[in-house]
Amino acid sequence: MSDEFTSHGAALDEDGLAAALDLAKVSAAQRWAVLAVETSGNGSFPGFCC
Repeated sequence: MSDEFTSHGAALDEDGLAAALDLAKVSAAQRWAVLAVETSGNGSFPGFCC
């Protein structure tokens, strides 16, 4: 099994994000809290978090 990550996905739009939050049963604030902690304030893209 390869450890290399490859993605062909696209960024979530507003509707996709709302659906993902509903599916995970978390709020946007909870999601941002996890991202801030797990990424040390740096997401995948410049300016992504906080």
